[in-house]
Amino acid sequence: MYVIPASGMLVPDPAHPRSSPLYFLPAAGREVEASDYWHRRVRDGVVTVAAMPPKPAAPPPAAASGA
Repeated sequence: MYVIPASGMLVPDPAHPRSSPLYFLPAAGREVEASDYWHRRVRDGVVTVAAMPPKPAAPPPAAASGA
């Protein structure tokens, strides 16, 4: 499930230790494991469930030069 924090909210992610830079959910959101914790955050209006943003397209393989 992909969640985005409500505006101005710092939402801890229990999957990451407090000392980790990933401890708080980033403003752009992140994919998280669907759990009671995240469902409560949704119910409380602290986060919203959103569609997963598209992954950036991989760059085309470099053409081999025949020189």
